Amino acid sequence: MPHRIRVTIENKVLYVFVLGLLLLILSGLLALYEVHGLLASESRRMQLHHAQLTTEQLLSALQDAETGQRGYLLTGLPSYLQPYYEARLHLRGIDQEMHAALRSEPRYAAELADVDRLTRLKLAELEATVARRSQGGLNAALPEVLSGNGKVVMDRIRADLDSIQSGLQAQISAIKLSQGQRMTRAWTSLLALSLLLAIVQGVVYALVVRELREKRRLKGRLREHLGLDALTGLPTGAFLIEWIRYSLAQARRDGSHVALLRINLDEFRSVNARLGEAEGDRALIEAASRLLTTARSSDVVVRLQGDEFAVLMPGLQAAEESAVCAQRLIDAFSLPLLPSLQEQHIGASIGIALFPQDGVTPADLLAAAGQAQKSAKAAGKNRHQFATPQVELSATRLQTLHNDLHRALESHEFYLVYQPEISLASGRVTAVEALLRWRHPQLGEISPDEFIPLAERSGLILPIGAWVLRQACAQTMRWRREHGHSLRLSVNVATGQLEGGEFVALVREVLAQTALPAGDLDLEIVERLLLKEDAADALGGLKGLGVRLVIDDFGTGYSSLGYLRRFSVDTLKIDRSFISGLPESRGDAAMARSILAMAAELDISVVAEGVETEAQASFLREAGCSLAQGYLFARPLAVADVPAFLEMRASAP
Repeated sequence: MPHRIRVTIENKVLYVFVLGLLLLILSGLLALYEVHGLLASESRRMQLHHAQLTTEQLLSALQDAETGQRGYLLTGLPSYLQPYYEARLHLRGIDQEMHAALRSEPRYAAELADVDRLTRLKLAELEATVARRSQGGLNAALPEVLSGNGKVVMDRIRADLDSIQSGLQAQISAIKLSQGQRMTRAWTSLLALSLLLAIVQGVVYALVVRELREKRRLKGRLREHLGLDALTGLPTGAFLIEWIRYSLAQARRDGSHVALLRINLDEFRSVNARLGEAEGDRALIEAASRLLTTARSSDVVVRLQGDEFAVLMPGLQAAEESAVCAQRLIDAFSLPLLPSLQEQHIGASIGIALFPQDGVTPADLLAAAGQAQKSAKAAGKNRHQFATPQVELSATRLQTLHNDLHRALESHEFYLVYQPEISLASGRVTAVEALLRWRHPQLGEISPDEFIPLAERSGLILPIGAWVLRQACAQTMRWRREHGHSLRLSVNVATGQLEGGEFVALVREVLAQTALPAGDLDLEIVERLLLKEDAADALGGLKGLGVRLVIDDFGTGYSSLGYLRRFSVDTLKIDRSFISGLPESRGDAAMARSILAMAAELDISVVAEGVETEAQASFLREAGCSLAQGYLFARPLAVADVPAFLEMRASAP
């Protein structure tokens, strides 16, 4: 079978195409050669014809000069000299033109030299005769005219020019004959070219017609050989086992989660019974298409058997994320699979098994997902169910938060608190960091660590982030006007906000609306954003506005000094993990001193996060750190508590 697979229509057509292409190129080159020769010969013929006309003009000019001279001899009227002089001037130009026309014809060199000599002699004779007539009258010039010398010179000029013209005419005739032959060969080559093209097309068509059935048959066998389902084109169960093994090995290395979803179509068996097997196959193909388009690009979608499918989800950061995907898959079946199924809803019951909670081998996960699928069926169908009850509860909460997040902004459930930034030297407040909080009407306070990732994955971080920026800038200006504090504001920026190029315009608009000076706005980004090329333009645009760039949680990422210089970073925030062990931990102390020394060399300010003890503050102050945040100074403050805290810190010794 492998040999028969290789000898298919693609290879045969390729062989014929290559052979036909070579023949076509050869015929085309022959035709091009003949056409090029035809054009060259035509150019040559036109050049020779021009030379022929030039010799006739030379003879005509000599005759005009002689006619003008005779008229003057007989009448003595000066008016006859005008055409004589004009003919002489014309004669010089024609002589030069004839030489130029015959420059590439060395065979006429002797005749041209003789014509030049005789022409000069004839002109001298004409000039001498005119001069004698002007000085001594007709009698003085008559002997020269009667001598017949002028006629002899003229006859020799005519003879030389006739010889040149005869030669030119012979060449022109030969070229015309050659052109006819070339034209015949060119047409023959073009005809062969067309004939070969028709033959190649005919052979290719014949191969296609002959091989189509064989190709379709081989395609089905090839899918079976590669582990692909013949109806839907999806991988089969054997393929899934290998992918599960690979995903589990990868999850063990990077500490991620893997989810296996087993999907069974509800009420599908009645489709074949009521509408026939053909409609059932069409419905299965449509179901496979919806699963493929709804799943993530990194997911693996397979058909297990009949109306049962599976989706493998590797690389999950949180196992509960699989519930969101499962719900999307269920929603994908909300519309009828076929027009003929308008009155019969085909839903999906999904069982979810997780690694490592529900199994550490492909067989364990398949069995756990199958059992969870049966539970979903028993619970009412068209729903998803986890194999582990505890995960089910966590996933239910996650799904609730995901759904409620869409209305939280409109329902005014978000609010801001402000974390002061303190000068270690003076104890005064230099800036406040705006922090987002969510008070859920039923679940109460939701941790940012829980809802921020949800907002980023769903794309809601964009409107939420815009709301935070507007609220924080407006509130900062309100404090300035009401209490006279020249506060700087720090706002966190999520990764998704810098993608798409709209964030720079948003910042420009908010600064203009609130009148907050750009230099008093700090935008905090995580360290890994410096490595993303698609964020480079946005960061450059923000610096162009005059705002300050702050690297949050510095020391936990992979940025380099080159990136810090490239984006003109203004401030580094040392991650709290390097502060918690101070001053006892030698490693943390060394890391803190290194960051402070580097920042001093680059003229970058440093803020220490998570300062909770006076010992930590003293160490940082002595090491050269000027700014700090943490519970030692204040927890995040409500809007109403900020002015009093500012006054207290301003009056502190």
